[in-house]
Amino acid sequence: MRRSSKHIILLFSASLLASCGSGNPEVSSILSSSAATTSSEGTSSVASVESSEATTEEVVSYSRSNPLIITEVDENSKAIELSGPFSILDDKGDPAVINYNENGAAASGLPNVYDNMYEAIRIAGTNSTSKKICQVQDANFVQIFKRGKKSDVYVFDGHDYVGATTETKSKKYILSHPESYAINGQATDYYYLGRDDMTENLTVSERQLETFAGAYNYMYSKGGDGAINGFSYATCDVHLSETVYRPTQDGHGWNAYIFVNLARGLNADLGLIGIYNAGSKRCDWKMVRNCSSTYHPAGTSGIERDARFYVYQDKTVTYSTHFNPETQECSGFDDLHFEAFAMDNGWTLNITNMRTGVTQSFTDTHTSDDNTGKAYGRALIAASYCPVTSAVWNWDCGAKLENVVFDNILLTRTLDDPAKANDIEAYRDASLERIPFFPDEDVYKEGYSQGAFCSSHEFGTHEDAGTYASGVAYEKDQKYISYSVDYNSNI
Repeated sequence: MRRSSKHIILLFSASLLASCGSGNPEVSSILSSSAATTSSEGTSSVASVESSEATTEEVVSYSRSNPLIITEVDENSKAIELSGPFSILDDKGDPAVINYNENGAAASGLPNVYDNMYEAIRIAGTNSTSKKICQVQDANFVQIFKRGKKSDVYVFDGHDYVGATTETKSKKYILSHPESYAINGQATDYYYLGRDDMTENLTVSERQLETFAGAYNYMYSKGGDGAINGFSYATCDVHLSETVYRPTQDGHGWNAYIFVNLARGLNADLGLIGIYNAGSKRCDWKMVRNCSSTYHPAGTSGIERDARFYVYQDKTVTYSTHFNPETQECSGFDDLHFEAFAMDNGWTLNITNMRTGVTQSFTDTHTSDDNTGKAYGRALIAASYCPVTSAVWNWDCGAKLENVVFDNILLTRTLDDPAKANDIEAYRDASLERIPFFPDEDVYKEGYSQGAFCSSHEFGTHEDAGTYASGVAYEKDQKYISYSVDYNSNI
């Protein structure tokens, strides 16, 4: 494959992500956590050499009651390496009393020391109030969270810590550090996530960034502009024979998704959800629809008509045929052809298994024409792996959705003829213009890997003709885009 150099992200292990030193004035005495020694009295002495004329040594001691607090953050700040375990403490530095689990339910006997820093932070958040303030420190007494105002933010770069700062300053840092992210001051959400853009100089509308949705890969098309219609019909091939899926290893619920989202006033995710069966060690890809219409009164429901988000449990399009017990990875899926269609009153999705030739379908129609913004219709091609947990989800959950390969992505504009505009057969007419949709095409608007600490994309062309693992052929110079999400499955 010939790849564009801009669009390749490598996901490193924790040991390679660690960085040493600090550009922050308040922590100039810190080189790295490996330079620290913890005394029997529970203090940490960290030494560094810093002098323009002569060599001097300054030793600063920290403790649970006198933690290292970093409050100076700018775009050039250097992150410091953290060391576990992570302790939840009260405002004075004593072990905090933990009365609630991470979902806010009353519980007893819960520990206040955790190996996973995200778990420690979210439990500190659920056990904090404006009068009962909890903090989190690492093993070397670096304070990485303290309950305060929601607008207080704590910035991390990969597994390393940058500091506590304002929303504005955190965003400036994160926009120049793709693998960074910020947690808000009450541990109720990620305030901001770093991203890796598919093209240079991208300006993304803030409303499109979904901090609650984990790491994901989105590519948006342009719509119409009043003079030319937008899009109502999208097709693409998804080569899951190249894909590796790994279930979460942290005991929580996570869902993988692959979908086309069409928007014409309303919008809907039309695609697949990856559901893992622990008993059979198998991942099933089932059809799913997430529609914004108020025709559906409930967020989720077992009744299709009621649910905005609905999983078609009887529509499994492909499933894994191989499970690796050592890596816990599923593979051996089939390649698929997607056909997504937007009507004035709903949606149709058809997915054909390219090995068996079997097509699975659903149509979601509403009682009124509430999807009539056809002049501005746009498409989104996406793959993600989303947490179904409380706030401050776990970047180290070990889940993986690697190398979801899309090609033959083609968009068709909304037909002007009212007699044909809502007829999918009319859009199958081979004489219609099919517009390719990739980052180097005119129809492309924006695309990015959000939460780039764990998400990545790769856009390029095949160097030579060949076949995918399924045996499906591709041509020399044929374009493809690959999406991956890997929550540190190798640590």
